[in-house]
Amino acid sequence: MKNRILLGLGLTSLLLTAGAFGVPVPQGPTVGQTTPPLLLPDPPKWEDRRTSSRISAGQAFEASRLRQIVADLSPAASIDKVELALFDLLPQIYRATSGDLPLVAEVVESLRRQPGAVEAMMRQYRTLPVEAVEQRLMVLGILGEMKRADAIAQLREVVWAPLPSAGSPTEGPTARDVEEMVEVKAVQGLAYLATPQGDAAVREVIEKHEALYVRVSAIDAYMWNHGDSSKTAAELYRLLPADLHPYVERPRFESGMDREKFTRKLRAWQEKWGSGLEQAAGGDK
Repeated sequence: MKNRILLGLGLTSLLLTAGAFGVPVPQGPTVGQTTPPLLLPDPPKWEDRRTSSRISAGQAFEASRLRQIVADLSPAASIDKVELALFDLLPQIYRATSGDLPLVAEVVESLRRQPGAVEAMMRQYRTLPVEAVEQRLMVLGILGEMKRADAIAQLREVVWAPLPSAGSPTEGPTARDVEEMVEVKAVQGLAYLATPQGDAAVREVIEKHEALYVRVSAIDAYMWNHGDSSKTAAELYRLLPADLHPYVERPRFESGMDREKFTRKLRAWQEKWGSGLEQAAGGDK
């Protein structure tokens, strides 16, 4: 399997998929565009966060404070004590910028070793208001990044949360768009585990989830975390209805990839699956 990281520490792409001030809008797969919405090259970068306004408001990232919070946690701290630490820890992580990523990575690794960290993180997640999209994505990203088997139930709770009704089309993201994006983040965490239990949870999403965007994203995450192997592709072709076959081996733009090469691959993919793409784009399943 290729040595890839989906949730990425890194951290650039998926701990902050939403960026600080611009949440990408989930859209169904379409054809006839230079780059379909689900194949947008890169999510907003960590360094795009508007740190100057936060600093001027007295909310700068404090590396020493972050280290101290972690140092004060005893090994195998109780869930309550980890949660208490998170009240201070998470706001610091929310303020981090690209230069702070190595320290954030250390903190996440420290949390991974705390037995009560998963439940404490989910307690924090459940307290976040619906509109705190960036923070919700961040917490789910950290949960996935910890790569803990006991996070499966917690991530499934998010993936299978009821979605708002589609509502009327708007210029900006709808409530359903945002919740689908949150559920995608959770399924990415499940896929990142790359264990039999995590894989089974992702396949369930691929087969049964009501939102096409979430299903297609689950396919992509499953393929990514299995090295885009032909064996995995064959598994998904057997599992999926024909209208989702185009998204098993769809081109994916990766950092550093030659854009002309990507465009050629994309066009070949569109030519191969043109009618299937139009069928799949007809609406959520």
